[in-house]
Amino acid sequence: MAKKEPDTAATAKTYDEAVAYCLSKGNPYRLPEVKELASLLDYSHLNPALPSGHPFTGVQSGGLPYWSVTTNVFNPPDAWNVYFWNGLVGVNNKSVPNPVWCVRGA
Repeated sequence: MAKKEPDTAATAKTYDEAVAYCLSKGNPYRLPEVKELASLLDYSHLNPALPSGHPFTGVQSGGLPYWSVTTNVFNPPDAWNVYFWNGLVGVNNKSVPNPVWCVRGA
């Protein structure tokens, strides 16, 4: 499960930097899979697209999407990400800096 606050103090990171950053926080932190981030979305809300009463603080609700560890199998230089302001799930080139939300667990 995602921790309650994304890493808002950290600057946006490329995909490789995001993976390394989460691992550097120690076990059991990691970059989440896209299905984990998308499971948090509530499409009946915007800005952020999270359910009413959600426990998360500091979620960027506009601008850049959060990285997932999930590589785009059809174009491996890209990885999947989630925009929490509107619930869009898309892909970006791994060289593009985006926010990071490290999660705990295997």
